[in-house]
Amino acid sequence: MATTITGPWTTWIENPSVSLYARRMRLVASIDVPEALPGQTTVRVQGRIVLELQGQPTLVDGSTTFTTSGGLLGTTSAAKSINVSSSAPQPLLIIDKVVSLVPTERGLSIGAALAGAEAMGISPAVLTGSITIPAALPPSAALPSAPSSVGRARVSDTNHTISYTATSTTGSPIERVRIWRQNYLSGAQTLIGEPKWTATGTATGGITDKGTSMGGRYRWGVATVNKHGQSAVIWSAWIKTTPTGPVWARLARAGSQVTGTWQRGVYLPGMNQASLWDRLEIRYQYDSADAAWTGWTSLGSQALSHTWTPASAVVRFEVRAVTTEGATLYSAAARSDWIVALTQPGRPTWTQPTKPQLAGSSMIFGWTHRSIDGTLQGAYELRWRVDGGSWTTLTGTTAATRSATLPAGEIEAQVRTRGEHVTYSDWSDTLTFVSAYPPTVQILSPAPGTLTDVNRLTVQLGYADPADAPMVSAEGACCPSQ
Repeated sequence: MATTITGPWTTWIENPSVSLYARRMRLVASIDVPEALPGQTTVRVQGRIVLELQGQPTLVDGSTTFTTSGGLLGTTSAAKSINVSSSAPQPLLIIDKVVSLVPTERGLSIGAALAGAEAMGISPAVLTGSITIPAALPPSAALPSAPSSVGRARVSDTNHTISYTATSTTGSPIERVRIWRQNYLSGAQTLIGEPKWTATGTATGGITDKGTSMGGRYRWGVATVNKHGQSAVIWSAWIKTTPTGPVWARLARAGSQVTGTWQRGVYLPGMNQASLWDRLEIRYQYDSADAAWTGWTSLGSQALSHTWTPASAVVRFEVRAVTTEGATLYSAAARSDWIVALTQPGRPTWTQPTKPQLAGSSMIFGWTHRSIDGTLQGAYELRWRVDGGSWTTLTGTTAATRSATLPAGEIEAQVRTRGEHVTYSDWSDTLTFVSAYPPTVQILSPAPGTLTDVNRLTVQLGYADPADAPMVSAEGACCPSQ
């Protein structure tokens, strides 16, 4: 049992030889007497007596005398130097006494005084009082039975109902019940209640505890108390409150995949609330904020990243923490920004050629890269074949044109491209055109060098085509002789 004995404030003595502070002091004793256990013959009384100052910042005096009296401390007297401030009391005596127990409870007086500061304008400080020493208990004294069970029920993060079942006997009836709450993260045990026990026989009681908070894990211990002492403490199962969730969700490209990252948050030293997570859950949303979210997927409780292949190029995600001890509870979700994932580009479109080409001469293929993820063309493959034969493939990097010398025939060509994504686009539409050698033309008549004075000339041509294509038209020009 803790006892505090406070002496009165001293009287200020007006003394013209010292500064005129309305200063005063007093003695305060703090003493703890433990409860006696069955068969115990002594108890250890501990505490201290301190000097408190009021009215000025400090007081220093090396000529005071400190005396004690009474049954606990006995009669003593000793010189004492004072160096006390109004913000920090000065300990004058540490109490550590072993006191014998007798069959009945008894009181021990305590007295103390500090004198000699009159020259400083302060009258002597005195303290008187008493403490109670418990009665000795025989070895056969019956401690109360411990509770048979302790339960806890969640009302909210800040409100839990604690229940217990205890048995009281006629020979040593329960007088009260002590209830503690233990914080898992800090390890601290806090006495939250000591209700009186009024029932007889077997009874169930309870208490409401509003000292819990979000992001915690708690349990409650209950012990019964009678005149002989305290029973063993029986503890409930642990229970968790709503978890504090992940923070700072981020999303980044990872080749053909995306990687989501997050943090556990910032906590006080030794109070890592993320250690209480039982699992994490992640879900995705594609294309737009109007689209439906996917279902939640479970992750490890301490994961800090997750990589996946997105179902669409535009994506964001949410991640949340889950606890399942006592009840399944979910944190608020941390949500990333949108990102356009690396994805396969669309099929390129042809820009050239747009007309038949001259066989055996260099010609130009041209196309347009169709990016979906915003990345530029990084590579291409172009293939062509003549008259349905085997493909000839040409490769390159960033250029959107490619020259080639083609044989005569019906040409088919396809092209595909890729950006930063490793996968090429699908092949483009097939471009079809004719590649041909030019025909040869010869003037058969009139013969070269022939002169005529008529105004009408008939010219006979000779025509030959490598592909045996018929002549469709001809063009010519003549010049008058000079």
